[in-house]
Amino acid sequence: MKNNAQKKLLDELYEVLERHSLKGYNPQAVIEILSRSLSRKPGTQKEYFHIDVKPCELLKEQRKRMLYTLSKLSKLTGIPKSNLSAMENGKRPIGVKMSKTLGKALGVNYKVFL
Repeated sequence: MKNNAQKKLLDELYEVLERHSLKGYNPQAVIEILSRSLSRKPGTQKEYFHIDVKPCELLKEQRKRMLYTLSKLSKLTGIPKSNLSAMENGKRPIGVKMSKTLGKALGVNYKVFL
């Protein structure tokens, strides 16, 4: 953790996820998804937390947040299920074109996955 505010935010998010029986979520990834999804110009808005989370972890977390199975995401994006699985496991890179497709299907800014 970089500071006490980040630790406090993570602790609070753990409590919320646990309270709502969402124990399979990684709070750090959830925070990262939310932070990266906010489109902003540098210096115009409050700085958001940045926690190092791999794009593959963000993809998996966002898919789970949307309650999508790999099969459903595959149907929505046209990306084979095996490729999606490989991306989630860090065995296949997520390029810009793929990020845009995934971002649109998962309702987040494509930069989340870069």
